[in-house]
Amino acid sequence: MTELAIENVDIGLLDPNPWNPNVQDAATKQATRESIEAYGFIDPVTVWRPNDDGRYQIIDGEHRWTEAQALGHTLAPVIVLDVDETQARKLTVILNETRGDHDVVKLGVLLAQLRETLDEDALLLGMPFSSSELAQMIQIE
Repeated sequence: MTELAIENVDIGLLDPNPWNPNVQDAATKQATRESIEAYGFIDPVTVWRPNDDGRYQIIDGEHRWTEAQALGHTLAPVIVLDVDETQARKLTVILNETRGDHDVVKLGVLLAQLRETLDEDALLLGMPFSSSELAQMIQIE
């Protein structure tokens, strides 16, 4: 098993892959941006090197990379995998599809607990929910 290490690389050396099927709606895109603004780039981008030109291609994290670029970040934390293109393609699917879904009751309880210590604006920062969606989820608890 290979040990994973996070490296900080020039954000301009990362390229999106042409096969990424993942898309974000406007609310999730805004939440991604707000999260990076508020907490920094805390989730590394997973990349591979398709050739020896010094560039990296993104396997997972294209949306974070895009928003970080738009915010003016010059470095990105990356995990570089030693894989071939077939493995990179498969990992794109795996990493997009195996994150799981939330349990609505547990999410409602967690959001209600956070609401006790955060005002609504602070709670919504970086979240892909509207104020009314948040209120509905908190009531589910």
